[in-house]
Amino acid sequence: RRLTIEWSPEDTPEALQARYRNEKQVDVRTRLQALWLLRSGRSMGEARDVVGVHYRSVQRWVSWYRRGGRSEEHTSELQSQAYLVCRLLLE
Repeated sequence: RRLTIEWSPEDTPEALQARYRNEKQVDVRTRLQALWLLRSGRSMGEARDVVGVHYRSVQRWVSWYRRGGRSEEHTSELQSQAYLVCRLLLE
């Protein structure tokens, strides 16, 4: 089945690449790189291989994008999840 994403007009491949290259936060940078690759026509499997994450992570990022794109609330959601994982690992 072919992946279909309704991209925001401002999220051109060039714009996503620029955002990815300028992002300082590693987890957000990785997500932007995967979205840029998908926007450029790569498959989810190819994006997964390039960024080095599990296929399910790419699926989750696509889901977040579909629910609101690159909005701050999704960045905060990702940071909250990362915080919880770190706490669980340290316990």
